[in-house]
Amino acid sequence: MKLSLLLKYIPTKIIYSSLDNKEAIMEDVKRIGLEPSFKWLIRYINNNTAYRRIFIERVRLQSPFKAKLVHFMYKPLESMAFNSVTGKIGGGVNAVHGYSTIVYANEIGKNFTVYQNVTVGIGKKDEKGIDSPTIKNNVRIYTGAVVFGPVTIGNNVTIGAGAIVNKDVPDNCTVVGNPMRIIRRQ
Repeated sequence: MKLSLLLKYIPTKIIYSSLDNKEAIMEDVKRIGLEPSFKWLIRYINNNTAYRRIFIERVRLQSPFKAKLVHFMYKPLESMAFNSVTGKIGGGVNAVHGYSTIVYANEIGKNFTVYQNVTVGIGKKDEKGIDSPTIKNNVRIYTGAVVFGPVTIGNNVTIGAGAIVNKDVPDNCTVVGNPMRIIRRQ
């Protein structure tokens, strides 16, 4: 192993060992077809700058200081932002490309996939004071889509490329267009 990798490996192992959300992190690794082990996590972090941003957010939710250390060791994709307001991020998150992608959600469920140039962000607050989307399980948001405001994106939803979503989306739907329209219910 190269010295530079070894110098990253040891502190990352210590930080990873201290986390409470190891299971969700291993679900991320497994989701892209790798063996869910620390060895493959290190390889994934070393080779995927978009995932580094997600990993740093998972660490930040438990320790902002440790997140700064990880950020220092692994330069993340700077054109990507990833944040959960409530700190709830399910396992199996995958950012495909991730360039120019902003995910600022209230909460993110399991098996969330986001493509490049997507914006998930705040809008006008609702009566509960929530201003960002809640994303349920098995959601895919394709290139150039925008999801904003206090909306709920249901389970098993696909948001098509370029769609603008500012209303709740029920479970098992495909959404396209501007203005958004549901083209398929499963």
